[in-house]
This record gives sequence, structure tokens and C-alpha cells, in this order.
Amino acid sequence: DTAGRRDCAHMHLTTRKTLVRFVGNALHPSDFERVDRWADRLIQWTQRGVEQAFFFFHQQDEAQTLDLAEHLERRLAAAGRPVLEPWRAASGFIPPGEQLGLF
Repeated sequence: DTAGRRDCAHMHLTTRKTLVRFVGNALHPSDFERVDRWADRLIQWTQRGVEQAFFFFHQQDEAQTLDLAEHLERRLAAAGRPVLEPWRAASGFIPPGEQLGLF
């Protein structure tokens, strides 16, 4: 999902897993509006059988990605769809030596 190119994203389910790459615009208010729409869509998709959703946030300043991830997390939790807490550097988590798979 990219703010200036809404035509690039299609909204059809073809599997029980989905991946969304969300490109933010420096925490512009429209970023939060778009995240809200994605939260609504993810809730609908889980009602239709989606079991896993991978959501990647990108910002020019990557430090801002956590703000959007937490916003999505709060929206989903408020709708009764809690998610795993986003990883935080202060959590003490040490990544494994090899990259994990997505699917």
C-alpha cells in the first residue's frame, strides 16, 4: 500500500495467508487513515478464513514504523483481534542466527 498509488494494491484473497507492504508518508494523518482501512480489511478477511497476516511497515525514517504498527495493533485489539506485540529493541530479544521463513 502506497499513498500515491492506490491502484497498485488488489484486494482479492487467494490463500489463507496474506502479506501487506505498507509504505508510510512520515506519519502524515493519511497514514493513520490508511492503517485504519487495513485494520477493517484484515478483520473482514479473518472472518472469511485468513489465518495469518504479515504486515510490513516502511517509512523514510524507519524509527517511525513502530508508531504505525502500534496503531494497527490497537485497532485490531479493540475489535477483539489481538496480535503479537511488535518487537521492541528494549525487549531484550536477540534475533536468531538465521532468518526465519514467512510461510
